[in-house]
Amino acid sequence: MGSIAAMSKGELPASAASNGQLLTAYISKTNNQRSIWLLRSNKTELAGKS
Repeated sequence: MGSIAAMSKGELPASAASNGQLLTAYISKTNNQRSIWLLRSNKTELAGKS
């Protein structure tokens, strides 16, 4: 869940699903510097492990 909290302050979020994975990219800004982040989750992480 830490990633979701970080994304809430990001700019220009974008997501795509491919081969059972969710890819999300966003730009964050800290101290007038920008960083580009790419997050990847697979299907089991999104559904919860049984």
